[in-house]
Parts: sequence; structure tokens; C-alpha cells
Amino acid sequence: MLKDYLFSNWVLIWYILYKIKLVKYAPVISGILATFVYVLLCTQMNIRTQVYCFLLLLHIIIPIDLIYLQKNPKYNLQLDVLLFLIYNIYIGIRYNKNFYDIYINDLPAKFDRNPDLQIVDLFKLKKNKYNN
Repeated sequence: MLKDYLFSNWVLIWYILYKIKLVKYAPVISGILATFVYVLLCTQMNIRTQVYCFLLLLHIIIPIDLIYLQKNPKYNLQLDVLLFLIYNIYIGIRYNKNFYDIYINDLPAKFDRNPDLQIVDLFKLKKNKYNN
């Protein structure tokens, strides 16, 4: 799956930029929503327990850091909404898809087609039977 295809990857990039102080506002709302959507979707998908736990850990790190470990991170709801709008415009132009297509159709279908997907397969850059 392409790295710019998933909204949570966009949130991760924003989080990294915030942590290295290149942006002043944290992706608090986007991080929480991305985690919530992930949990809801994965309970409905045919996904291995190890892969589910690994991806949950990756998704939950941002909200835990921003809410519990940081003292009052600055966040801006308008920036969260703007990022989501830009993401949707981008995937609409680049992939001719929308958020619903990706998260309700494509992701569940990917895991249904590949029930034996392993954690290591998530990191493979080379195109293989799991990267479809």
C-alpha cells in the first residue's frame, strides 16, 4: 500500500514535524481520530492479532504522547480540518478515490486477500503479493 494513501501517515509526518519543532501546532485531534478510526475498522477486518496489535501501538503513540506526556500541547482544530481536506483533495486527484473508498473498501479488501500478512510485510518496499 502506498505511503501517501493513508491519512494516519499524514498525521505521523505532522507529528514528526511538531516533535522536531518545525511546526508549532500538534496533531492532537487528528491523532485521536486516526486511532479511533483504526480501532473501529480493524475490529471488522480479517487481520492477524500480531499485525493488529503492532498497528494499534503505532497509532496510539501519537495521542498518548500528546495528551499524557506533553504538558498542554498547542493544537488548532482548523489545521486538523485543513489537513483532512487537503488529504482528501490529494487522494481524489492522485488516486481518484475518497476517504470512504480507502478505509471502507480498499483496506478491508487488502487484509481479506492477504490473511497471512505478517508485520515484516508492512515494511517491505519491494512489490510483492501483500503490496496490492
